[in-house]
Amino acid sequence: MSGNITCSITPLGNVGNQMIQLMVAKTLEYYSGKIFSYNHLCPDFGYEFNSDRHEELLNSPDTMVMRDHNVYNMEIISEKIRNNEIKNIVIDGYMQKYEYFLDKSFYEDLFHIDPNENDINLSEDEILINIRAGEICNGIWAYPLVPISFYKNLIEKTGYTPVFMGQIDNSLYVNLLKENFPNSKFINSGGAWRDMARIRGASRLCITVSTFSWVNSYLSGAREIYYPILGLFHPNVMNGYYICDVNLLPVKDLRYKYYLFPIIRGDREVEYFENIKKIKNICKEIPKEMALFLSKNKSLISGNNNNKFENVDEKFYLLKYTEAAWEISQGLYKDSQDHYELIGKERGYEPYENLNIDYYENTFRKLSEFSKVNQSSVSKHSRGAFTEDDAKNALSGIIYPDYAFHTEFEKNPWWVVEFKNPESIKAICIYNRRDDLNCSFRIFPLAIEISNNGVDFEEVMQIQETSETVSILKTHNVFLMNFAEGLNCKFLRLIVKKDHEALHLRKIDIYV
Repeated sequence: MSGNITCSITPLGNVGNQMIQLMVAKTLEYYSGKIFSYNHLCPDFGYEFNSDRHEELLNSPDTMVMRDHNVYNMEIISEKIRNNEIKNIVIDGYMQKYEYFLDKSFYEDLFHIDPNENDINLSEDEILINIRAGEICNGIWAYPLVPISFYKNLIEKTGYTPVFMGQIDNSLYVNLLKENFPNSKFINSGGAWRDMARIRGASRLCITVSTFSWVNSYLSGAREIYYPILGLFHPNVMNGYYICDVNLLPVKDLRYKYYLFPIIRGDREVEYFENIKKIKNICKEIPKEMALFLSKNKSLISGNNNNKFENVDEKFYLLKYTEAAWEISQGLYKDSQDHYELIGKERGYEPYENLNIDYYENTFRKLSEFSKVNQSSVSKHSRGAFTEDDAKNALSGIIYPDYAFHTEFEKNPWWVVEFKNPESIKAICIYNRRDDLNCSFRIFPLAIEISNNGVDFEEVMQIQETSETVSILKTHNVFLMNFAEGLNCKFLRLIVKKDHEALHLRKIDIYV
């Protein structure tokens, strides 16, 4: 298709994400009255993508780049397009905001599916329940598994007969579904194209936490759509995150019936089931008016207190305090940090899990004498004038407020200790810098290495930057590492595997 506006779309995610991105672009095309030509990776619907052209447009001064952390008024942007103030557009984000979309009827021809592709004929008393399992069974925090108890409550309340369709694999989750619904139909995915037809052809639907499920239910002719406000589908879960904001509550569409869950993070199957056991009432049906309130991302209770007591470990806090998970979900508070500062501390809630260091002190022997301690270099920030003087501060027993030692910025900075005799290390406790969050990130990736001669070192563990370790940085900033079988060595070395970095820690405890 030729046109006077080129719209290039950054490829992000699967076909569900691709369709939503294109929907936003088509909204702009409709309001502007211009004809767009597209550079978009959506082969299911005939769109092709050229990466060189995309980079060219992305770096052009004539291009408007749309990203998720901004909120856009579609009509204002369209007016600028009409007035030739904008020549090209790059959609460099997921754009998953319901306010960006037109009525579903506008997109039906764009994403046309042959109804003959639908191989499921539902009876009048059946409801199609879309299931997602697969990779999210390994734990993706914004994509929790939809609790089985929700489906049981839904079927009990409606009296419908469930037909489960989607990722019907051999996961624990799917096997438990089959145990709880032994007489129900379970239909495996037929691929993207067929599953789209199945969802769109159903008169009653219950969607799962998936953009594929969302967009095809939205485009469907279903009379009733049951919507779990859970994970990615809850506006508060992704609100304000660096990657993207998501707000997909279809509050103007009267077909939807909403079920609100507490804020629950996705986790590995076994851990997830243990976590949700603590929640007595897993969900509640809410009126459309409450869904509309939640879609506005505004908390009822707010404060002007800029003094943070402690940074909150969200995963710990929501699992530990179910009441907080519900109050945040209901829109009373913005997030876990907000909840703790405004009410949690007053209730006596802990912002993060207290470290059980007493266990190590009582179970093992903490080394207090060493043959030699050294580090790769000293800097103007070092406490000691020489490398050995600076390095030994880490083992002094003092928890420094900022750092005990500080190397120069260099390639692979290291700290090493030589024991008087070979030891079997059972645990290491590393107190990372916590006076400056940016500085605390310098620890990644930190390798733990051992040696018997001080020359040949073997890496036994590495602390990488993950969601869990970042959570540690933002809370107590202490890394506890257990070695049940013991690390037999004469030398222990900590080394940051980077080309240009400094190593600085507050304290190191070694248990044998």
